[in-house]
Amino acid sequence: MKNIYLVVFTLLMSISISFGQSRVYAPELQSPENGVDGQMPAVELNWHAVTGSGLDIQYEVQLSIDEAFSNPIKFPLTNVTAINASDLKFGTTYFWRVRAHDGSEVSDWSEIWSFDVLKTVEVTQPSDGSVVNPKVDMKWEMIEGVNFYEVLVDTLYSWKREDIGTDNSVRATFVLNANVYGGVGDDGLVFFYDGEWMLGESGTTKDLLGVYFVADDNGWAVGKSGTVIHYDGTAWSTVDAGTGDDLNSVSFTDANNGWAVGKGGTVLYYNGTDWTEQDAGVTKDLYSVFAVSATDVWAAGKSGTMVHFDGSAWSSETPSSKDINSLWFISATDGWASAKSGRVLHYDGSAWSETETGVSKTLYGIAFSGEQGYIVGQSGTLLEYDGSAWNKVTSGTNKDLYAIWFTDGAGLYGGKEGAAYTYTGGGFNSPYATIHKVDGNIDSLYLQNLYFGSTYYYKMRTGHDQDTSTWSLPRSFKVQSSPVLKSPKDDAADVELKAELEWKEFKGISKYNVQIADNPEFNNSLTYASETNTYEVTGLSFGIKYYWRVNAQHAKASSLWSEVWTFTTVNSVNLVSPEDGAINVNACPRLIWEEVPGASKYELWVDTDENFSNPMMRIETIPSSQCQAQMEKNTDYYWKVRGIVALDTSGWSPIWKFTIEGPEAIDEIIESNSVTLFPNPSNGAFTVQLNASKSEEVYVELIDISGRVVYNDVVSCSVGKNNIAIDLNELPVGVYQVNLKVENNVISRKLIIE
Repeated sequence: MKNIYLVVFTLLMSISISFGQSRVYAPELQSPENGVDGQMPAVELNWHAVTGSGLDIQYEVQLSIDEAFSNPIKFPLTNVTAINASDLKFGTTYFWRVRAHDGSEVSDWSEIWSFDVLKTVEVTQPSDGSVVNPKVDMKWEMIEGVNFYEVLVDTLYSWKREDIGTDNSVRATFVLNANVYGGVGDDGLVFFYDGEWMLGESGTTKDLLGVYFVADDNGWAVGKSGTVIHYDGTAWSTVDAGTGDDLNSVSFTDANNGWAVGKGGTVLYYNGTDWTEQDAGVTKDLYSVFAVSATDVWAAGKSGTMVHFDGSAWSSETPSSKDINSLWFISATDGWASAKSGRVLHYDGSAWSETETGVSKTLYGIAFSGEQGYIVGQSGTLLEYDGSAWNKVTSGTNKDLYAIWFTDGAGLYGGKEGAAYTYTGGGFNSPYATIHKVDGNIDSLYLQNLYFGSTYYYKMRTGHDQDTSTWSLPRSFKVQSSPVLKSPKDDAADVELKAELEWKEFKGISKYNVQIADNPEFNNSLTYASETNTYEVTGLSFGIKYYWRVNAQHAKASSLWSEVWTFTTVNSVNLVSPEDGAINVNACPRLIWEEVPGASKYELWVDTDENFSNPMMRIETIPSSQCQAQMEKNTDYYWKVRGIVALDTSGWSPIWKFTIEGPEAIDEIIESNSVTLFPNPSNGAFTVQLNASKSEEVYVELIDISGRVVYNDVVSCSVGKNNIAIDLNELPVGVYQVNLKVENNVISRKLIIE
């Protein structure tokens, strides 16, 4: 009896336990993928369906900003396998999970997945540092789930372009304080700012590559071929440092301790009186030196070479394989270096570590003011340190930037072709700052009537009812200063008197002004307006050198004048036929030359004397002339042409010669004295009668008094008498010439139509 009870009890317990377990499985999550970033603030959460004992499976979804789901966003139960989560916060990591409900049964929670919502807008055009028209089309990547975009545009940013008065490249800069700074560069360039920008006399034409100021009356610069110069507060003077090697960088701790480094591992030390050479134990080029103290000096260079001076000796290491171009130390235990291929190195007091910055350009100069750091480099690269990472920001240019100095909130960076920018400490706060608000379903914005030659800075953000994103990283573009000329090419020759001037098109222009003169000062110039990027100038004179330029206008401003180009108009006529030296020319040839657009007439001279002692002269309005009478057989003729416009004439063309055919040539085919026209005069219907000595094709043409061919045909003639009937009743009355041509032979007759 006891055993039966135990069996029954065990069976009941087993059934109870079985029915107490969940009969529905936890859902499997599908998308967005676990850990993915860059998600929209409106995202669809998807999972796989599960089965249960019932037909009505419902799902519970939770979304949280912490993995513990301490205060989750809860969604109503749903019987579909996806929900839309909207109005999510920008730059936030979200965690989510799902479980299934099958009647009274509830599954376990699914795995916990996460995703990151994008931080801000990604701008796609214009590209940073690009040169644009005064009407620019801004575009960005569309973001789902936002209500608006905001574009902040200004002419002022943290760094401002300066005109230092030269286009020589800036190779090194210095900052003494917020009011005194400057730099050095190619061809002995020295410049500084002390209330205004000034160029100095360095006393050398060698490229200067490094500069350091101990005080406002104690500055040093170094450069090519061992050049060392010193500034005493009044003038620069050359110092013999005892080397001919290129010197790339210089650094001082005080007036009595300075170092310069350069080619082949050269290291020079200054003791307050003289420069002497030190052996750093390396032979590779050194590009930068930074003296933290008299017993703590660093230098770096080619292929990652790094050397350190501890007050008594130099030691070396190679923390990178990339060229190290610049060094900066915040303290003895906090140093930075910029290198090739976008690499940055950091020194923590014991070792150097290398990191990538997300850019691939060569990084040249590096500088810090406290914890705020900047790096400049190739193609206008500017990186800003935010305390934990380097971020690319706009520099305002796409030119190579070689050097930067930044201290106590004052900064100056410079580069190729005189590029120079000073730190403003702010930006996006000038009177020109404007916020453009755009609807959330639009991905572009036109900015119009921008000021020519100005640099504009811009950044974007987006938002919805619950949150606004951070601003995107600032970018910049520069509006083109003036039109760019296209044709005729500068210094073009033989330009037609109707000259079509062309320049590259500007967008957003109301009109162009074209100015043309016969002198470079544009005295007594003519100005024309054009709504397109071309203009046809008429009324030009032969053989004149003209100067021309173009500017552009829109509703708010006019551009500078373009570069000045020149062209010289044609001063001759090109002959075409008969070719120079042609023989067996028919006895009544048509003389043809190239048209000179803009010429109103042409003057033709023909003579049997190459000196034109007794020429036949004609004025033609078209570029050809038909002879009016038979020329002498077996005779040389010379001819030349010049153009006429108003009271101006061109120079004469080259003189060409042709020889009229012999007298027997035409008679071998057609008996010249047998060619008759009847009736003559006629009403336009007439017959050409001729005797042919052999079967031949004859070209028949009728020419009016202006030389225009009004009729032509090819007729097959047989041996003997041939009658060629021609009916031209529509021709106006007048005198015409009928030409019969066989090969190069011509017989002409006069026809009168009444």
